[in-house]
Amino acid sequence: MKRATTTDVKARFQVITPAARVDTDLTGADLTANDLANLHAAGEAAAALAGYGPIDTMTARFLASCTTTWDQVQVHPITGNVITVDTYRPSAAQRRFLAARDQHCRFPGCRVPIHRADIDHTIAAADGGKTATTNLAVLCRRHHTMKHATPWRVAQNECGDLTWVSPTGRLHRARPTSRVRFMPTRPTTSPPGGPPSGPPGGPTGSPPGAPPSAASGARRTQESTRVPY
Repeated sequence: MKRATTTDVKARFQVITPAARVDTDLTGADLTANDLANLHAAGEAAAALAGYGPIDTMTARFLASCTTTWDQVQVHPITGNVITVDTYRPSAAQRRFLAARDQHCRFPGCRVPIHRADIDHTIAAADGGKTATTNLAVLCRRHHTMKHATPWRVAQNECGDLTWVSPTGRLHRARPTSRVRFMPTRPTTSPPGGPPSGPPGGPTGSPPGAPPSAASGARRTQESTRVPY
């Protein structure tokens, strides 16, 4: 039986680093051990290892030195949505996002569903377009081919709105079918300086469920015994 050596063992691991401390122009192949080492800040971990937790700078440097290939993925810090990957094909998370946002072909008037359509780079990858949700849109095969083989042009903004320009220069705007976004639940507590808590119409500053004060009880007694004329 062949004895296993370090060169025989292959693994795929995920190291997570704050995007604010990474050069976003780096591709996976450009990310080196020195880049991870430079992420270290006083009192903070340089990165986190998926399935384990925060790791120190030396561990991050060691893991970076074990491979020559990295897949870089950028996610939104609040929603967790995948924004950009450094590969040509969209990730599974990006496909789910586009399925919820676009639902069908994004050419004006076309309703070919997403399961029969392609995912197109608005700015072609060959021209520097990123595999980002702000540069991806669902197009049926007919309009996908038309976009690349005819004078039709299209641009996309950060909200996913597409602006198509016909060969005659006429503009056609197409907004996403769905603008639903899943956001973290907002806190239900009152902000500093906001209205006091308690049931509507209750005494100011009284906690929910507290018995009425003597003054409020006296007012209610006086009103109930008042002669109705």
